[in-house]
Amino acid sequence: MSLSIREASRSAVGAVTELFDEQSISNVMFEEVDKDTAGNWLITVGFDRKLEKSSVGLGGMLGEAFRIERKYKVVKVDGSGEVLSVKDRLLATK
Repeated sequence: MSLSIREASRSAVGAVTELFDEQSISNVMFEEVDKDTAGNWLITVGFDRKLEKSSVGLGGMLGEAFRIERKYKVVKVDGSGEVLSVKDRLLATK
């Protein structure tokens, strides 16, 4: 049985959420979909990740701020719903 786009995207989002759960990720979202020549789904999943803390002066008070970075992963899902790979999605720079 062939996996639908909806089922493949759920598998991909679930895999990213589970794999990166200890890295303070949030806003995990389905972004793009494609299929390779072997019939595997290539699902791009985006998420926000907090980076290192930096000290910020706020009205004379010292506070800590987090930088948020948007990251993208391409998840390869086969026809049975098994996740075959998770790779970085590199964006073209302007």
